[in-house]
Amino acid sequence: FYLPLGESSFNLIDHKLSALVALAFVWVVFWQLKPSEDVIWWSLIMITLSVAVVIAYELYVLGSFNAIFTHRFGSLATPYVIRFGIYSNLLTVILLGGFIWASKKGPRVVFVLILVILLSFVGSLVSDTRTAWAGLPEALIMWGLFYWFYLKHNKVANMKKTASFWIFFLVCFTAILFYFGDRVEKRWSAMTNDLY
Repeated sequence: FYLPLGESSFNLIDHKLSALVALAFVWVVFWQLKPSEDVIWWSLIMITLSVAVVIAYELYVLGSFNAIFTHRFGSLATPYVIRFGIYSNLLTVILLGGFIWASKKGPRVVFVLILVILLSFVGSLVSDTRTAWAGLPEALIMWGLFYWFYLKHNKVANMKKTASFWIFFLVCFTAILFYFGDRVEKRWSAMTNDLY
């Protein structure tokens, strides 16, 4: 009498359930526990280490570091490679907003923040998830404009130190893009073909 649930029904239930769990988590964390700014940023930094765990585990299973150029990461350690890429990119975009907080904590925290941003960026690159990259250029432009206005309207204690951290970040970011150049080019062209 009853028809079995199809794959589309399971996907719908999965997405609705995931959204409900995420909303419940946000409600508990922000409105019940009321964490400090430090707790939020350090939690995001710790969550980003899961990207390193996935990459390290899959490199260990594959047995070769050269797999980083060919393997689609997130396919062995997680059931959804696309979600791994999207979550990695989401962490990249969110963590880009942490420089004001990190600069108040000191240069070591800024350096740690830069490292985890680059780590999450590498996670999105090696996942070969083109949909994860679609919003990255816009996010980089918007965060760049935000920080430009922030630095313009607020007095920065040490402009040389701030400029040196930004130059370090941009050099590392660009080096990663060139290091994974073939992957980036293939996935970027596939993404732009999907959009047009």
